[in-house]
Amino acid sequence: MLWLNTDALQNSLPYIVPAVITVFVTPILIFLRKKIMYAINAGRSTIIIKEPKQIIQDGARVKLLKVRENKKEVINKVYNFKKISNNEIAVRVPFDRKYGFRFKCFIDLPDSSDDTFKRAEEELQKLGMKHISKGVQPNRIWFIIPDYPSSKSKAGFLNNDYLPY
Repeated sequence: MLWLNTDALQNSLPYIVPAVITVFVTPILIFLRKKIMYAINAGRSTIIIKEPKQIIQDGARVKLLKVRENKKEVINKVYNFKKISNNEIAVRVPFDRKYGFRFKCFIDLPDSSDDTFKRAEEELQKLGMKHISKGVQPNRIWFIIPDYPSSKSKAGFLNNDYLPY
């Protein structure tokens, strides 16, 4: 027969309960705190540009590459622009309001010919876009939106910045 000293168990309960709480509940609270803080700081920004109509009619897609969200975290996630009016397109980008984010816009052209690139470049220049360049992919053209601040990355790439203030 198992001998159980109930007095000893009752005397040790004040020590056992805090230990159980520390071991099991604290990690859950830490996890939830991170999620809650992200939800509190979460925001969405709408980036609006003039629509490059001719390029889009030819089958091109305008996109935004979210490069980073804070100084350390590399995101590299692509978002598609959508038509919002006759002459404007927009994209909504989620971000942490404490940090803002770094981004760069590009167009995936329907083909990689020099003629298509020159037509796209001319249209982007007419719309006021800056630092238009060909990417590593032969059918991609990158550009900077002049309405947003820009900065160079450590690797030497020029990107737009969406600042949190």
